[in-house]
Amino acid sequence: QTLNVSGISTFNQDIHFIGATAGVTSAFWDKSVNRLNFKDGADLTFGDGNDLIITHNGSHSLIQDAGTGSLQILGNNIYLGNSSGSENYLRAIPNQQVDLYYNNSIKITTTDGGIDVTGHTETDTLNVSGVSTFNDNVHLLDNDKLLLGGSAGTHDGLELYHDTSHS
Repeated sequence: QTLNVSGISTFNQDIHFIGATAGVTSAFWDKSVNRLNFKDGADLTFGDGNDLIITHNGSHSLIQDAGTGSLQILGNNIYLGNSSGSENYLRAIPNQQVDLYYNNSIKITTTDGGIDVTGHTETDTLNVSGVSTFNDNVHLLDNDKLLLGGSAGTHDGLELYHDTSHS
């Protein structure tokens, strides 16, 4: 059966939308909370070619941009965090910084001159071009060497190190 409505219609109860499988509700309007609910696996789609799809598959919530453009999240202050809002993962403030969090604590902040890292930084390889300024000690462990001289990939100059008993 088909219901064709023109103009304004008022419903006194919930409205159920039935999918291709007879008798199975894929979405319904819950009048008591003024909310449109989609069942697991039911998609909310936008665009002529279903360019944007929002769904929940029973385990995961998905936002899929299948269009030719880009997915843009726009706002004056953008936060990504947990579902209760008690923990931040990322914060973006217009014309200011972007912050990355770990355990609800800012660890990386973008600045007008680069980035500011809070805490220990561990890298496999660090290539620095330009002048580096250290505001504290440079700590090399036993048998780690400070190599001076030579060319890229080779060393034929001065070595500074400590081997647990000699320097």
